[in-house]
Parts: sequence; C-alpha cells; structure tokens
Amino acid sequence: MSDADGDCAFVVTGTAAGGANEGRQFWVRQVAAPDGWFVNDAFRTGGTVTTPYRFQTPRLAAATTYSSTATGPGGFMVGSGGSNRTASTGTWQSSRVNPALPERCGLRVALIMDLSGSTSGSVPALKTAADTFVDALRGTPSSMARFTFSSYSPATRGGANAPGLVSVSTLADAAAFKRTYASWTNATAEGSTNWDRAL
Repeated sequence: MSDADGDCAFVVTGTAAGGANEGRQFWVRQVAAPDGWFVNDAFRTGGTVTTPYRFQTPRLAAATTYSSTATGPGGFMVGSGGSNRTASTGTWQSSRVNPALPERCGLRVALIMDLSGSTSGSVPALKTAADTFVDALRGTPSSMARFTFSSYSPATRGGANAPGLVSVSTLADAAAFKRTYASWTNATAEGSTNWDRAL
C-alpha cells in the first residue's frame, strides 16, 4: 500500500553477508489500483512488441536504500527512450476507468499528441483530426489544452506544451488554439515513442 503522497516502501530483511536475500534481485510491479483506476500489466512498445510493466531491483545489499526515481547506484526503473523498452520516469502509471461522457454542454479536453518518428508521414492527418475535434466543440462553453511527446515531453520540435485550458467556444478562440500546432509538418516528427513522458 502507498501512503497519502503515493510513496511505497519495502524493507527486505536478510540482506547482510550470508543472509537469505544477500545479492538477490526482486521484480517490482503494481498489483492494485485505487477505485476508478486499473493496473497496466503490459504496454505495447515499438509497434507491436508487448513489454511487461515491471522492473527488477539491483542486487540487494545490507543498509542500502534503492529508489525507483534515482539514477546511478541504488536506482532502478528510471530510463529514457530509444531502444529501452522499459524507459520510465520511475513513477507508476495507472489508467483511469473511462468515465461516462457528462450530460452537459461544454467539456474540458486535453489533446496529447504523438510527434515521435513513427508518426512521420502522418502529421497532416494528426492536425486534421485535432482541427475536427476543436471544431466539434466550437459554439459550446468548452476549453482545451495541448501536450506533445516523443522521446520527451514536449516533443523536441513541437514547441512548448500548452497546459492551460483555453476557450474554443468562438471561431476566434478555435483558430487561436489551432495556431499552436498549425506550423507542424512531417519533419516535426522525430524521436522515440515514450509513453511514460506522455502521461
């Protein structure tokens, strides 16, 4: 169980010299999620490759603290994109159960847009899909935010993220939102698909 801050700690005994757990490695994975959320057992990475969502600790030694968010000695789970299919920020990602669409006029929407190299050739289609979404909400009291990712977030060539919700209710509002990605071309897409940075 994690604490109120979402931190979870384990004390492993028997790691001293000659102990039963000296030098052992353990797999760490999420086994439960709060109400309204669910655990991700695996992710599809690199196209069609399924990668288990779990991480192995270093070999345990006595009087040593290991951290999922540390780099270097004592750290595990942290990594970056490229060919590392278990790249992670060291923070577990849970998925929210998809809520029912509220029965009201006006939504708050965040577009999370993939600008990794695998989308090269599809950026115009991505922009058209985003435009269609914006236009569908025009005329309602809706607001939107925009995020990009590739190896990192924001994506290298995608410009800064726009996390603040802005109105798209008028023609002018919608046009202003669309301008935040209007200059993207297929050349904008590069890098790896780092889902962890995206979320």
